[in-house]
Parts: sequence; structure tokens; C-alpha cells
Amino acid sequence: MKILLLASGTPHSSLTHRLVAFGAELVRHGHNVTMAAPQRDRHSQWHTDKPTTLEGMTVIYPPQAPSRSYPVTFLPYIVGLAWHLIWQRYDLVYIYKPTPLTVMGLITKLLRRTTIVADYD
Repeated sequence: MKILLLASGTPHSSLTHRLVAFGAELVRHGHNVTMAAPQRDRHSQWHTDKPTTLEGMTVIYPPQAPSRSYPVTFLPYIVGLAWHLIWQRYDLVYIYKPTPLTVMGLITKLLRRTTIVADYD
């Protein structure tokens, strides 16, 4: 099964430990797992955190503007993530801690009838 995990924090931040562990377990069960995450945010003090693979998952980074202003840095991220979701076909989209960054996963529900799981923790 092709699964996309949407994270609201950088791959090594405290916001994504549980999501990374869940993705690693899915990989161990034979699923093709991709995680979409920002490469920098306020939790990483705006330093780039950009591993290409993590616990067997592929990690993608939609584009971000090099700014500390949320609207400036995350508007290209949201557009890039929406573009990725429109062109890729996933069997399941797992939205972890829904935020304006991860809610873009609902595009696949509207356009492709993809199964969505929203984890409110």
C-alpha cells in the first residue's frame, strides 16, 4: 500500500517522533511510506533539517521560502504540497495533528476519493 504521512514539523522535531515511529512500523510491514514535512520551522530554530530517508521512509520537502515569517515561508509549501498531492496517487493519506500545513491532504479526498486518516492525538 502506498501511504503518505503529513507532518507539521521537521523530521527530527519533537512534533514528529510518534509519526516517524508509526511510519517505520508501516515500512516493516511492507508498505511504501512517504512522509511530507517542512525542512525548517520555529521548532528547529529555522535551521534546515532535511534527511532524504528516515527509518526506511522516503521524505519529501515541498518548497519553502527562506524567511521567518509564517505566511511567506509556508505559502509556497502549501502550494507545492497541493501540487504533489494532485499528481501522486496514494492509497492512504495520514494527517498527523491537522494544521493549515497538513490539511492540504484533504485535496486527495476531494479529487481522488483517497482514504484519509486524521490523527488529532
